[in-house]
Amino acid sequence: MVAQELWRVAALHGEEFPERMAYWQCKDHEIDFVRNRDEYIEVKHGRCSPLEFAWFPKILPGARLTIINTSRFETSFCRGITLEDFLLGR
Repeated sequence: MVAQELWRVAALHGEEFPERMAYWQCKDHEIDFVRNRDEYIEVKHGRCSPLEFAWFPKILPGARLTIINTSRFETSFCRGITLEDFLLGR
């Protein structure tokens, strides 16, 4: 559902979007979607904490992470939103 929404929004804005969606991976971690070099999206089933991603700003400094889960939160490097928030563009 998240991939479909990313494609839909890109199409509405007239953006070129690759046939295959990019993800990010290193030895110990991975992120589900890469929108651009500074914007990443992770999808988690259930509740998530920003503490689970304390590694993120160390490995990708300056980048922002959106975590789609069942709780809302905001930190200096990430924000947690619900699937409903994501689909409504909040």
